[in-house]
Amino acid sequence: MASTVFLVQPPPPYYPAGKPPVHKDLSSAAQYGRIINLLNDGFWASMDPKKAAREIKEGLIGFEAATDYVCFAGGDPVALAMTFLTLRNDGWENVTYLTWERERDINGVRTGRGYYRPVSIDLNPEQETQYDRS
Repeated sequence: MASTVFLVQPPPPYYPAGKPPVHKDLSSAAQYGRIINLLNDGFWASMDPKKAAREIKEGLIGFEAATDYVCFAGGDPVALAMTFLTLRNDGWENVTYLTWERERDINGVRTGRGYYRPVSIDLNPEQETQYDRS
């Protein structure tokens, strides 16, 4: 079965002064599977949580924790919380989240580049939560 990256919502572009908008590079996330958006670009879950909950729930139909990923590349952080709550309510205890790692040069200075890498997240509240960052 092919993997899917459930992108909570497309990241908003960055608008540097006097230059065209810059869109976040999701190519390293796409290495983990086909990317689908749970919410539309610019939608704020905190402004309409009922609509967000419905769209997130519908968007996660077909999610398989063994093969799929959750990714948050920007937007309303409430949407990320709602995504994890929805997955937990749907019975998933462990999911894989793609976290952004900023690249640094030899002196530890950020280069402006980075990549996504998987992190296992335990959603089971009955057990002590551990985050595997290996």
